Amino acid sequence: MSEHEFVRHFLTLLSGSAIAQAIPIAASVVLTRLYSPADYGVLALYTSVITAVVTIAAWRYDVAIVLPRTDAEARALMRLASRLVTATAAVVTVLMVALGGHVAEWLGAPGLAPWLYVAGLNIWILGQTQIYISWLNRRKSYATMSGSRLLQSAGTSGTQLAAGFARAGTPGLIGGTFVGQIIGLALLARRSRPEPGEPRRGTRAETTGLARKYWRMPVLNGPTALIDAFRLNGINILIGRVFGNALLGQFSLAWRTVQAPLTLVNGALSQIYYQKFATTERGGMGTLTVWCVTRSAAFGVVPFAALFFVAEPAFGFVFGEQWRVAGRLAELLVPWLYLNFITSPLSTVFLVVERQAVSLVFSVAYMAAPLLTLLLVDASLERVVLLISLEMAALLVVFIGLALWVARDWDRRASRPAPAGVV
Repeated sequence: MSEHEFVRHFLTLLSGSAIAQAIPIAASVVLTRLYSPADYGVLALYTSVITAVVTIAAWRYDVAIVLPRTDAEARALMRLASRLVTATAAVVTVLMVALGGHVAEWLGAPGLAPWLYVAGLNIWILGQTQIYISWLNRRKSYATMSGSRLLQSAGTSGTQLAAGFARAGTPGLIGGTFVGQIIGLALLARRSRPEPGEPRRGTRAETTGLARKYWRMPVLNGPTALIDAFRLNGINILIGRVFGNALLGQFSLAWRTVQAPLTLVNGALSQIYYQKFATTERGGMGTLTVWCVTRSAAFGVVPFAALFFVAEPAFGFVFGEQWRVAGRLAELLVPWLYLNFITSPLSTVFLVVERQAVSLVFSVAYMAAPLLTLLLVDASLERVVLLISLEMAALLVVFIGLALWVARDWDRRASRPAPAGVV
């Protein structure tokens, strides 16, 4: 991929993502006055439950769709991933119908129970969305990916606003999210349809062969992804249980708002870097990794520094005085999120060089640190969030070192002479 092509793809994704991120931020100026912090807290709990499962709904075979040399094999991986998503959604549906009420009580949000009954459907929608995004990323169809994000964002915010004026409460927030996801999926599915003559069903032997070929995805990458999902979503769940849904709502708004610039730029970068890492020959991986880190660090330093100094008064002015706590939490999250901004694209390095085991070991420590802090530190939410932010920033510095190590080791293996007698 040339420099010009990289910039063109990046700007395509960035422009669509910019509008998609701007819509909910603009809508939040009104939404935070229509919904309470407790409403946002319940939404965060629901989203945490769903996201934790969606991450592994396709057993991570969806991530592998970018890797095959041929489109035929990638299509076959899509079919395998889709079947696994459907099976996962069915299992979740059965479990939530039987246990949804108990789960809602344990989360401290009894009103969440009716939504947990349809959690399986939500997981299926998001799982299929990830499959189509991987296919379109492979095909470099970045305009379609941006359009889907834009439609999803507009559908979600529009529905939440309408429900908010109708005083719908928490169901308005969750229902709006559902509507947006369905709209986004519809566009992705339409643009990912097989070409005329392409097989729409694979053989059992083909499916089994692909499952074995990419076994590292569920066995090594799967646990890593699940651990990461438990980390972030576990933070939400523990904040809700320890500090209550209202403070969880404050934390949720802080996280989502500070994540906006991170997601805006790094979401586009990560998808393009994954495709770039996947096609880089041995010998160039270390250089590309350094380039990725330095560019992200330079790009993020000014906006994150500004955010650190103005978040609290800005939140009070934009979202209303009841949200000043969220602004203070946003300031405290800056060290963690800045390092996260730098390192997000690096997770794909471990996939491409087949060193998922290293990533898995790191993920265990990265998950344990914030959850143990929430469980063991008896302090105010602000103090706990500051401690977590500093811990996670330090760990992400270690992650950069690990990414450089595995990338350079991959390059070194390319230059090693073959053993005697090996052609």
